[in-house]
Order: sequence, then structure tokens, then C-alpha cells
Amino acid sequence: PEEIHDNIVSYWVPEMTITPGQPVSFDYRMRWASASRVLSPEGQVVFSRTAKGKTHSSRLFVLEFEGGKLDDLPEGSALDANIWIGKGGKLIEKSVYKNEVTGAWRLVFEVEPASESGSALGMVLPDKRPYIEMRAVLQHGLTPLTETWSYATRL
Repeated sequence: PEEIHDNIVSYWVPEMTITPGQPVSFDYRMRWASASRVLSPEGQVVFSRTAKGKTHSSRLFVLEFEGGKLDDLPEGSALDANIWIGKGGKLIEKSVYKNEVTGAWRLVFEVEPASESGSALGMVLPDKRPYIEMRAVLQHGLTPLTETWSYATRL
């Protein structure tokens, strides 16, 4: 499966056979709902950004979480992040702190390939490198307070 197909969640087979070269019309309805309508007790990721890391092969990720259980934390609470890096990646460092400007909780972490050598093909053709899956959740002690952020990228 390719990542470009992740958003295909439904399809249909027409009742009539479609003739190649002939126009076909479809009618459908799409609906959206505001994210604020979701009444989840977990804090939510409100933005996710990435940038070049400290080394030529590493990536920096910056996430901000707000709402839900995060709003009920006492002043001065310390949070940690449970970060899972899949096969092919390695966590270099992480930091969790309250963003004093926005009031949201910020997670910053850096990831690099597990092996600097990598494959020869991946070194000359970056789009041939394997995807590395990542997940992150903010927690207080062992209690998760946020939804799980999931992402896949090539380093």
C-alpha cells in the first residue's frame, strides 16, 4: 500500500457498465464538522511541524497539544512524552514544556535514521528510503492525557 491512498475510504461500483471514452456524471454529497464539535476528554494536537535537525540526516518535530485533560492540570505540572519510533529510526532527544505564549503544551523531538550508513540506493534516491513510523502522546506519570499523534516519513 502506498501513502497516497490513505484518504480513499470508500468506493462504489456503478450499476451500469462504463464505456471507455464516454462521459460519466456522478452526484455525491460531502459534509464536514468543526473539530471543536468533538468533545474528547483527551488533549488534541493543534499543530505539527517539522524542520531539518541538527545533523544532515535528522529531522526535528514540533507538536502542540491543547484542550481536554490538559486544561485541568494544576499550575506547574510536569509532563512527559511517550514517543515510539518504528524500525529504521532512532530518537535523539525530546523536550516537553508549556508554551507560555499560546498556553498549549509543546513537544519537541529529533529523530535520525537508526543506521547512518543506510542503503546505497537510499543515499542517491531519497524516495527509495523506507518510511519510518512515529507516534507520540503526552502523559502525566503513566496516565495518557492526549490523543496519539501518528506520522510516517522518510529520513
